[in-house]
Amino acid sequence: MVRVLIAEDNMPLSVHLSNIINSTEDAHVISINSNGLEAYKSIKTLNPEIVVLDLSLPDMMGMEFVKKIEMDEEIKSQIIVYSGYPEYISQLIGYKCVVGFFQKGT
Repeated sequence: MVRVLIAEDNMPLSVHLSNIINSTEDAHVISINSNGLEAYKSIKTLNPEIVVLDLSLPDMMGMEFVKKIEMDEEIKSQIIVYSGYPEYISQLIGYKCVVGFFQKGT
């Protein structure tokens, strides 16, 4: 079972993503965090395999978040980035911890 952490400040969207992920047989949401700092602390303690990351978060924006994860050798989580701003997604190509991208509807 793949352990997933969601980092999203829009609670209805977080719940929707969680329901979709939890409806699969292979994955389970272990935490939903509404800001970047909280999500980073949760990753350090919960060690999820996958992080679904909104790039626009309070307390630590997604770009800073990804750089922090990339530099922390203790963290093995892989990140799936989603955003309503495709120009930010293109800036993350090349980060080893980022394994997927998708764009939010606007």
